[in-house]
Amino acid sequence: QTSVSEAVVIGDDASANETVGFFDSSPGFEEVTANLTSSSIVYFEYVVDLDYDLNACLCDSSTRECYDSNPTISQNSLLMLCVEADSDQVVIASVPLLTLEQDGLVYDAIVDSVPTDPSITGTSSMGTNSEAV
Repeated sequence: QTSVSEAVVIGDDASANETVGFFDSSPGFEEVTANLTSSSIVYFEYVVDLDYDLNACLCDSSTRECYDSNPTISQNSLLMLCVEADSDQVVIASVPLLTLEQDGLVYDAIVDSVPTDPSITGTSSMGTNSEAV
């Protein structure tokens, strides 16, 4: 059995073949030479479809816990929606669109990831798998 104590590379970095000298540290102390062929790096492009569920609910503004039922919300009172991904591997980067609708009235609260009126609509800092609007 041969144990290698030192390796020396002989050759040009630009060449496809390099000679490597391995020095045997066994009692015979012989030089063993091998030729190595360098390989090119190949890049692959993958398209991967992943399905993750997002859960959205009306939630308590102080605890961010979802209400068990749909509470009645009075006019001009605070409304908080919590959005959570079903995987820790998913990060919510933004809420691109949020439209509120009731009895034929429609209000676009968020368009193109920007609140339409920041004085009444806000978002949490984004960047985790659980965010609030």
